[in-house]
Amino acid sequence: MIYIYQRTYASNMIRIILVIISGISLFAISKQGWEKTSNVLINIFIVTSLTSLFFTQWTFVFKENENLETNRNLYIRYINLYNQLLSYPSTGTTGTILISEDPKKVITPSLFIATIDSEMAKLNQVPLDWDSNRILKTEDVSKTLTTNPVTPTNSPESKSSPTKSP
Repeated sequence: MIYIYQRTYASNMIRIILVIISGISLFAISKQGWEKTSNVLINIFIVTSLTSLFFTQWTFVFKENENLETNRNLYIRYINLYNQLLSYPSTGTTGTILISEDPKKVITPSLFIATIDSEMAKLNQVPLDWDSNRILKTEDVSKTLTTNPVTPTNSPESKSSPTKSP
């Protein structure tokens, strides 16, 4: 799990850096205009914009927010179970694990161990989820690009006043 969280953090930091670079390059392009701007700066803007979009899509495909929340809740449940393990030897009661109606009732060690094993089996999960429907398919992108092609009749140059031939 640590591996996944490290990669999540790294992808978020890369995305932030790319968005900053993209914004700075867009600012520079807008000050000079597309025609006067060097091709290097335009390429930097395009590459950083597309790469930041990739990392943004990555967040939604792997459901990073939901996975982090689920793992946080699971961690809290593990901590509660650990605290119950620590308090049983000194109190002899279960605390929040209710084996009977009376939480103050002293239970045997074998029953306590069986209860803890049962709780650990419930918590024994790796909650990783992803949404494969969020992945862009190349067919969909190509259909989107080809449905509204720019033709000479739709271009701004064709909307100028017609010229008369002599």
